[in-house]
Amino acid sequence: MIRRLVLGALIAAVPLASSCQVPVTMWEPCAPAENGDITGTDGTWVLVCQDGTWAPIMTASEYVAIANGQQVTEFTPLPTRPTTTTTSTTSTSTTSTSTTTTTAVANKCAAEPASGIDFSTCDFSGQDMSGLDLSYANLAGATFDSANLRGTSLAHANLTDASFVGADMGCVDLTEAIIVNTDLTDASFVCEPV
Repeated sequence: MIRRLVLGALIAAVPLASSCQVPVTMWEPCAPAENGDITGTDGTWVLVCQDGTWAPIMTASEYVAIANGQQVTEFTPLPTRPTTTTTSTTSTSTTSTSTTTTTAVANKCAAEPASGIDFSTCDFSGQDMSGLDLSYANLAGATFDSANLRGTSLAHANLTDASFVGADMGCVDLTEAIIVNTDLTDASFVCEPV
């Protein structure tokens, strides 16, 4: 329930912000940006500065879907904060200490969904991003291999060094997009109903 309240408040507030803080590191110390923005991304999760620590709240695909008016019924389980376990054994002659740290991370990029946002170097491979407005977005170095981008607006977007290998790009708006060293190998540009 708390997660849904935080998500609702964040979805309402974030579109007003110019962009989230990048790059930030999950579970590391944080502070709001100069403009008051408390959101960030580590390239995998949407993070919020909570009690002075970057905490994950959702994946990029969940965030993009919600911000574009789609109903998200199942959320990816959030990674748990890594724990450090220290075990000490003391005898008259030996002391040993071991430390174990584990972190669960999904392979998705988190960022603020809207036109003009910085998605550079994010990995959206295999994602359904059909019909999104990514106009003016910075997608330099981003990966969209095998993604469904049918009907997506990439007008004026920076696609420098981006990869769209095998992507469905039917009816994509590329008006004045920056296409430099962009890999479009096996991408489909057929604009017919599927």
